[in-house]
Amino acid sequence: MEPNETPSSASPRPTSVAAASAATSDAAAPRPYILPVDEEEDRRLDAQHDLLRDALGSDFMCPLGWAEAAPPRRVLDVGFGTGRWMRRAAERFPEADLIGLDLRPPTPPRSEALPPEIARRCLFAFADLLAPLPLRDARFDYVHQRFLFAAIPAARWPGLLAELVRVTRPGGWIELVEGGIAAPAPGETSPAPCVTALSAWTERLCLRRGIDLALPARLPGLLARDPRVRVVAACAIPIPLGAAFGGDLGARAAENWLSARGHLRGAVLRAGLAEAEEYDAALAGVPAELAAVRCVWRISVCYAQRRAEA
Repeated sequence: MEPNETPSSASPRPTSVAAASAATSDAAAPRPYILPVDEEEDRRLDAQHDLLRDALGSDFMCPLGWAEAAPPRRVLDVGFGTGRWMRRAAERFPEADLIGLDLRPPTPPRSEALPPEIARRCLFAFADLLAPLPLRDARFDYVHQRFLFAAIPAARWPGLLAELVRVTRPGGWIELVEGGIAAPAPGETSPAPCVTALSAWTERLCLRRGIDLALPARLPGLLARDPRVRVVAACAIPIPLGAAFGGDLGARAAENWLSARGHLRGAVLRAGLAEAEEYDAALAGVPAELAAVRCVWRISVCYAQRRAEA
């Protein structure tokens, strides 16, 4: 573990990184992340993790044949959120030490609930993800980042991607799973004014903070500019919204997406992007709309391998 901790000394509770770039980071300073940080949002994030696992078919998108031949010794999760992916990775890779970086710890009951054999291999660390990562070069076999699309300004993505490559060892893997905008499915001829309005308000709120919600689809191209890596695969996966067209998965996706719009209500109103009455009317109109109009929520997946000679 690093920078200055070992797995045996790591507590089940989140632990601060004793590194200059992390120690000098002001976690209380305003950040571009648009969603609240509270237990209700944590519950939504946990449900979102389970939803994505079922929609994508796995917690891990990059091919794991390499992991069978040479099990990873170090795994990094950038933006660990509630720590749910970290736990799944610790279970999947029993020989690995894991570090999670975020601006905040997971909710204490979640971290305390980790089994001791997992907790001693996991370090939850504080770090400013918009600054150089407080980690040495070429240290990790597997670097994972998921759903930071609503937290990273467009201008900062190239720097963050370069940092992910820097801390990945030659031959190691980088995996990105990012969200996008909900909209009527391709070929759908009926409008979805409530979904469209809520998506537009979210998009405008993000743009005010320098965040481009369309950028995840361009991440493979940005990553491919780095000569140290080769992009192995990239795709967009549409998740249906609503039980009418997506069954149980669609129902859960719609509930999660709508819950996030509810959590954004205060920020949208404070920004003067919508009136309370029109925002609430759009929220209330989504269930009926999804029963009649096929809509999807697009997830962008990309994984790359650092070149052996890089």
